[in-house]
Amino acid sequence: MTERRIRLGDGAEMEVETAGTGGLRVAMLHGAMSSRRMFDALSDRLLAGHSGLSTLAVDLPGFGGSSKPGGGYGYSAQAARIAAVLREDPRPTVVVGHSMGGAIALTLLLAAPDVVDGLVLIGTGLGRSGGSGSIAAYGTPALERELMSRYVAGWLVDPDPALVDALVEDAMRMTPASFDGVRAAIGAYDLGAAKKRLAALDLPVLVMRGARDRTRTAAEAAELTAAFRHAALVEIPDAGHCPHREKPEAAAAAILGWLGEVAAPAGARGATIAAAQGAGGADQL
Repeated sequence: MTERRIRLGDGAEMEVETAGTGGLRVAMLHGAMSSRRMFDALSDRLLAGHSGLSTLAVDLPGFGGSSKPGGGYGYSAQAARIAAVLREDPRPTVVVGHSMGGAIALTLLLAAPDVVDGLVLIGTGLGRSGGSGSIAAYGTPALERELMSRYVAGWLVDPDPALVDALVEDAMRMTPASFDGVRAAIGAYDLGAAKKRLAALDLPVLVMRGARDRTRTAAEAAELTAAFRHAALVEIPDAGHCPHREKPEAAAAAILGWLGEVAAPAGARGATIAAAQGAGGADQL
């Protein structure tokens, strides 16, 4: 595993963590109030289960160990930062985005389709959340620990105190400016008008939803799946808004199974993914 800090063209600084040596890169974008740590368990299982992969996880500016600029929290700005990082090392890339990270991944796909060869969208939709667990349901809250504890506990089916504490610590690494900026970005998000553009793109997509997610509804997951030509939908049982954190074994198995199937139905991009995975194949989880 390698960690580094990148200074981006707009002056923001981003912490990046890479692992593995495979030819297919899995780039992971976390959700709001979170950090790259949300993907630790999933990354470990993906790398253990498939020798053809490498992973890249980032702390988006405003979160985790990255800088906390006064602005630039819109999804287009964050997508531009990710595109710059991916272009530093061009290679076939599947982008995994959770919640807000999924919305940024979709924005990245529309703005820079050359850097995205496949998508895994976890707890994501095409617009503002229709469930009861969004931060938008809290009105105009301040960044404070008690609220964050209640909020992140709502992501989980079984809100284990140790996990909740870890998620709260991540949330409290934000600043008031980054908290307000991400809430504004969440409120402004709407890709409903982009459905025709998404449908025209020839790449494989996996939509993943925790079966007991209170933030993103089953109808939103179905709408997102239907927006693409080559998309599959999987629900992870007994998981809420963070299936990759609550049930990492099941989430990894779903992703690895999908990677093994995408070449046939997904045209050129699927073939690119299959070639990048190399001869290592999928090992037993």
